[in-house]
Amino acid sequence: MSVRGRALGWGLVIVALYVAGGILSGHLSPLARRPLLDGFIPPAPYRWVDPPPELANSNLPPASGRTRIPIALQGSQAAFMATDDAQVTLNIPKGAFRARPGSKAVEITIEPVDSASVGPLPGRRSIKGNVYLIAATYQPTGDRARHLDASIVAILTYPSLSNDLGNHTLMMSPDVQRWKRIKTHDQHATKQVNGRLRSLGYLAVASAPLASAGPDGVTPPSEGGIPLSILAVTIGAVLLFAGVFVVGRGSDRRGGR
Repeated sequence: MSVRGRALGWGLVIVALYVAGGILSGHLSPLARRPLLDGFIPPAPYRWVDPPPELANSNLPPASGRTRIPIALQGSQAAFMATDDAQVTLNIPKGAFRARPGSKAVEITIEPVDSASVGPLPGRRSIKGNVYLIAATYQPTGDRARHLDASIVAILTYPSLSNDLGNHTLMMSPDVQRWKRIKTHDQHATKQVNGRLRSLGYLAVASAPLASAGPDGVTPPSEGGIPLSILAVTIGAVLLFAGVFVVGRGSDRRGGR
């Protein structure tokens, strides 16, 4: 077998492994992906405003966040902000806040709120972790920014609880009384959810009992069709077999000479 043929065979083997790994990792949120060889890093202990009794002694208070974004005639600049404990992160696109006369910037704040202080959620849902108030004011006028011209991507971490086995969804409220669901991607491995905010207000992660945790705006890790793990293994096996066949065929030819 020629050098080119052997290179093709081993190339197919390498491609098989790469494709399989790429499919398995590619379905994750961009913010949840890690290089294939980094391994798994468990999330840090969750920080509660009001922790469960068994965690009270070890609990640390959650962090807040604050950032100021300049505004030009075309609107606010793009920005990325997070609380110091990384329990809330916001990816703010360019033009999310429109220009306003007399304002040179917009200040965004993230403040943790005790979940026990908010109203009940619809659909037998319960809040997992803290509630966070996300607000924005124009500077130096101090006027509240009430509208978004472009949606903000929010990523929230939720605590790891032994009795919490359902899907998780982001919930938004303007006044902690009226709640609505946000289309959410739930990453169970990293205990994070992410979704797009079209308004500001109170934000929380919630889950429902397993029996009712169905198609309610939550996108599970693999949704419909052939499971990604099976698809990855199948494609990898086909390519791996092709590579081994090419290499083996070349060996048979050399042995028959």
